[in-house]
Amino acid sequence: MKEILSACSRRVVWQLGAATAVITAGMYAAGKLFLVPAFFIGYLLAAACWWALIYRIWKSSRQKSIARAKRQMQFGLGLRLLMIFVVLSTAIRISLGVFWSAVGGFAVLSVLLMANIIAFAGNGNADEE
Repeated sequence: MKEILSACSRRVVWQLGAATAVITAGMYAAGKLFLVPAFFIGYLLAAACWWALIYRIWKSSRQKSIARAKRQMQFGLGLRLLMIFVVLSTAIRISLGVFWSAVGGFAVLSVLLMANIIAFAGNGNADEE
């Protein structure tokens, strides 16, 4: 399992690096290179949200009752929504460009992770990787 996760994470890192290079080049060409840090803030926000989701799923799977597991998942949802609200509301107070750049970083990482999770699950058998 560690080998599969390692291969999957390497693929995500390469894809993220390629996407970042293309987007950074586009920002450079448009003269908006100052938005790159906000884009990385979006990456960090997405990583924190995905980590919180995975952690809450793991923690709820260890609960003895369905009610406690449900509470864990609801707490995780509230935590993720709060993180998203705080970061994006701060970004929009800075400027609209910073807001959309942070949203873009969040979206890029989320889409890449979701696509890789779907591809991994679509393979069906872990031995096929």
